[in-house]
Amino acid sequence: MTKVTQQDIANALNISRITVSKALNGGSGVREESRRHILAKAQEMGYQLPAKVQEALGESSNAPSARKLISLFTLSGGNTGSFWSKVVDGMVNVLVSQGYDMNICFLELKEHETVVLPGNFLPDLTDGIVTLGNFERGHIEKIKELGLPVVSVDTVTDANEYRLMVDTIMLCNEQPITEIASRLIRDGHRKIGYVGEKHTCRSFRERWLGFRRAMEKAELPIDLAYCFISEGSRSLTAEAIVEGIRKMEVYPTAFVCANDFAAVNVIQALREKGLRVPDDIAVSGFDNVSEAQLLDITSVDSFKTELGMRAAEEIIWRIGHPERPYEMIRTPTRVVYRGSTNWTNKESEDIT
Repeated sequence: MTKVTQQDIANALNISRITVSKALNGGSGVREESRRHILAKAQEMGYQLPAKVQEALGESSNAPSARKLISLFTLSGGNTGSFWSKVVDGMVNVLVSQGYDMNICFLELKEHETVVLPGNFLPDLTDGIVTLGNFERGHIEKIKELGLPVVSVDTVTDANEYRLMVDTIMLCNEQPITEIASRLIRDGHRKIGYVGEKHTCRSFRERWLGFRRAMEKAELPIDLAYCFISEGSRSLTAEAIVEGIRKMEVYPTAFVCANDFAAVNVIQALREKGLRVPDDIAVSGFDNVSEAQLLDITSVDSFKTELGMRAAEEIIWRIGHPERPYEMIRTPTRVVYRGSTNWTNKESEDIT
């Protein structure tokens, strides 16, 4: 049998090996709830615990366990950027303060509503589930079949307050995009493009609606020649955005992007074409991640840590109130204007 290592435990829990080492050897800087979780996983995997740790566990084996666990379901290969890391930090802060551990579970989602649960998901020990990511309706229904309380951060495109499947935490999405697009129009832009997704989740759908509302209010047409929008429920990759912008035959004087990820890649593609931001084309994003701050991109601050805190508070509340109606909770956002939209008011033809 292959010997279990500290790195194996770290991989199973999606944490660093240093954290595992501190927990197994009584080091400082590890919360007690997290330490117990790591020790439990080590024992489950057959790791040989240090003698003093085994002795301490033996002394406490007759004591009732107060350990409570929330499983965070997120997508394999996704949701690891600076936006989601702060959301998770906010969740951990609240959960630990209320006596909960958090188990991060990376799920494989396949077609026809198939959900492949990872090996580190512990259904018998889990008190509730929080989902992060672009889960489809069928996937959420399958997760609900586990019989545990569920809170979703964001939801499917067609969900609203009247068609909720689980408690849902949402950002305010539509209004800040409308505000950005309206300001661009006041600054003199008449040819504005949109880059992003419309159908992968409700947040992206609302951002598109915010852009459309601003254009309709100003009686400006939305010219799809100036836009790069994903088809169906497919997520846009960095490569797809860059290639799509490169292939445009004409350019608008401004791009409103559905998130900072898209904005960063749009700016990269424009620079490769010899176009300047904002002198030739203004660009805005959404989420106010560190990359947007470094690149001076106008964005929307989504108060990521507070979003995670609110999700944690809701799952704890739901555990204690299983029969109450599902809720949709909105958390605030705020536009942060920066240099990427500091465009000089001027008459402009199509940029080719």
